[in-house]
Amino acid sequence: MNSLLRSSQKYAIPVILVIVLGLLAAFSNQDDINDKFGSVVGLLASITFASLPDALSAIWAFFAQIPLVIIVLVGAAVFFTLRFNFINILGFKHAIEVVLGRYDNPDDPGEVSHFQALSSALSATVGLGNIAGVAIAVSLGGPGAVFWMMATAFFSMTSKFAECTLGQMYRRTDARGDVQGGPMVYLRDGLADIGYPNLGKYLSVAFAVLCIGGSFGGGNMFQANQSFSGMAGVIPWLDGNKAQGEVTLQAAQPVELTIGKHFVRMARPGIKAAPGQELADDDLARDLLYAPVKDVVLQTSDWALVDGLYTTTLNVQASASGELYNIPAGGIKGIALGTLEGPRKVTFLAPANIRVIGASAMSGGENNRAWLFGILLVLMVGVVIIGGIKSIGRVAEKIVPAMCGVYLLAATVVILMNINQLPEALELIWNEAFTPQAGVGGMIGVFIQGVKRAAFSSEAGTGSAAIAHSAAKTDEPVREGIVALLEPFIDTIVVCFMTGMVIVITGAYADPANATLEGVEITSAAFGSALSWFPVVLSIAVFLFAYSTMISWSYYGERCWTFLFGSGQSMTYRLIFLIFVWLGCVSNMQNVTDFSDLMILSMAFPNLIGAVMLSGKLLDALNDYWHKYTTNAFERHTHTAHHALEDTEGTFVDPKD
Repeated sequence: MNSLLRSSQKYAIPVILVIVLGLLAAFSNQDDINDKFGSVVGLLASITFASLPDALSAIWAFFAQIPLVIIVLVGAAVFFTLRFNFINILGFKHAIEVVLGRYDNPDDPGEVSHFQALSSALSATVGLGNIAGVAIAVSLGGPGAVFWMMATAFFSMTSKFAECTLGQMYRRTDARGDVQGGPMVYLRDGLADIGYPNLGKYLSVAFAVLCIGGSFGGGNMFQANQSFSGMAGVIPWLDGNKAQGEVTLQAAQPVELTIGKHFVRMARPGIKAAPGQELADDDLARDLLYAPVKDVVLQTSDWALVDGLYTTTLNVQASASGELYNIPAGGIKGIALGTLEGPRKVTFLAPANIRVIGASAMSGGENNRAWLFGILLVLMVGVVIIGGIKSIGRVAEKIVPAMCGVYLLAATVVILMNINQLPEALELIWNEAFTPQAGVGGMIGVFIQGVKRAAFSSEAGTGSAAIAHSAAKTDEPVREGIVALLEPFIDTIVVCFMTGMVIVITGAYADPANATLEGVEITSAAFGSALSWFPVVLSIAVFLFAYSTMISWSYYGERCWTFLFGSGQSMTYRLIFLIFVWLGCVSNMQNVTDFSDLMILSMAFPNLIGAVMLSGKLLDALNDYWHKYTTNAFERHTHTAHHALEDTEGTFVDPKD
């Protein structure tokens, strides 16, 4: 332990220096150094010299704004990093050696190699969380969310180490010969080992239930939803048609108006039912929104004088596809013009000098084909998880890494094309992380978005990856945990950072033309601003990433389902999983994202409670392993990860095969 402490101290000091230098950099602008320093001093003084009730009240008010799950995720990650003496830095080189197969022994117990276990877990994490998730974080929290994603990932590397080591330590083999491992096992058996069997049973069941929900939400519905959005961009027919027509405007005097089409909103007022009266099927108690087909550029000469007033006509289309937007003539009653008050905040107000006096029928609207896409996706996932056609999985195993490589290459090209803006973009990310426009409350919001999306992307702390890593061939649990700590680094610190840089450096997140875009659409717009052809490639990549993630998460969920109901109930789970594939395609993104966050992030509660309680056993195992490693007690092998991959038949989708 002492040798481990001494080794880690040399890493801890540079980390502390980087933080200190970063804080100094934040105060490097001499024009406002006094203001910033005065703010810091004032904050410290208000805490230090306040009466105890006031101080406690201020602290409580601050943390009360942060969701409990965020405190648990970050708190546990920092705890593990300190408890295990920065193993995320100390073990990084060794993790790469293990992945390269230098310690692989084909006779070790387990089902897949270290490389395969890492690939399996990464296939479930590298995907839409890196593409759509980063866009959501930046659109809701601003550029500063990228920093908090990186910071969270750094500490979460140790959370991943802890849970995956425990997955190996307590794995079991079920009646069918399949490896059963993960939080549902180590919570039950591990806590029983330290004298808390009842608590372990409750936590293991809670985790299994939440993981099943997570497999239906973030591992399924979110992937299906965003894959449809991506493919609809390539195949417009899938997105249906938007109703179109004409709207006539009237003004007392000719008005010059130059405004983007996204900032003009016309509405058919929602029809409200009378008390005790139900709405008819074709009525809604909300507005139907329409916008000009193209940007509005009106000169005084574009208005015609009619009966003492001036009129002009605009071609408009519905804000979304669907037959619902087909309405009779005269249905549109109001107009509102938008003002951009932030990168993603638009305020619409009715103009005092312009009103709608007439509208033609809005027609041509057709519903999207999300239902059809959902059926096709159900069939594609079903042939793998039910039909057992593993060749599809093996093809995806080759394609997904290639698409990831193409994605990172394209991101690098976009950044190089905007290299002059790189320093400004990095400065913006740093400044917005600590001094967002909305002040302290805004900073908390940025922090929350960064942590949520980092956790959603890497899944560190949620325990899901421990299920895949429990199947790795090794008789050294700590070794697999050290391999696992690479995942947040690859997934978030590398891939998510590249996505965030593209979105920020191109300015796509703040472009008024993108104000109505969501998720993967923002990322696509960012890439498209520099590489016009790449949105098509991105849409294909989104589909493949989503497909691989859904198959991987079906394995996670199935392991938890069989843990609760027995190995003979696998087919029931698979059928329910396929139903949620279809539901994800036809549901709106906000509902899907909220459900996905709720399920996946909630998995952290039982998982991290147990992992923290078992940290003493983990530390003993780590010290023992590290002593053997530093004294060259482990046998090295010459075969590479490529050979290890060929030695054991398996796919990235299902470590049990």
